[in-house]
Amino acid sequence: MTRVTPEGERLLAAAQRAVGEFDSLSALAHDVAGDESGTLSLATTHTQARYVLPPVITAFRSRHPKVDLNLHQGTSEQIAEMVAADRVQLAIATGSEGLFSGMVLLPVYRWHRQVVVPKKHPLTRVARLSLEQLAAFPLVTYVFSFSGQSSLQQTFARQV
Repeated sequence: MTRVTPEGERLLAAAQRAVGEFDSLSALAHDVAGDESGTLSLATTHTQARYVLPPVITAFRSRHPKVDLNLHQGTSEQIAEMVAADRVQLAIATGSEGLFSGMVLLPVYRWHRQVVVPKKHPLTRVARLSLEQLAAFPLVTYVFSFSGQSSLQQTFARQV
């Protein structure tokens, strides 16, 4: 190669600027990643706060001791309001996906519900329980949301 064409010189200059910008971005990302202080506000349901999050919060606090963690509990409706008002950076909720339209929803796990009945209940004689059989009896269950249908209600509505 004896020389660079004028187009090649423009391309080379643009590439050098891009590398410089990349280096600047890398340095900025490193600086931000090294900042271990600040506040993280999390909204979640009582069940998550009480039974799921304690070991997660303990691990987070040991890794990031300078970060103030604010935990807000509420119903799905209250959580959606906190997110919409930018009062929290992260929300963990169950059901009521319609409340969170326009947001990124990431499934973490699924509930595995179980039927609990007295020993002499007619359902104890059923080998494989169907929704139709279960729907014949009154249900007592956890209320995920005060408005809108829960996933449990939606499942029964689709199947029965």
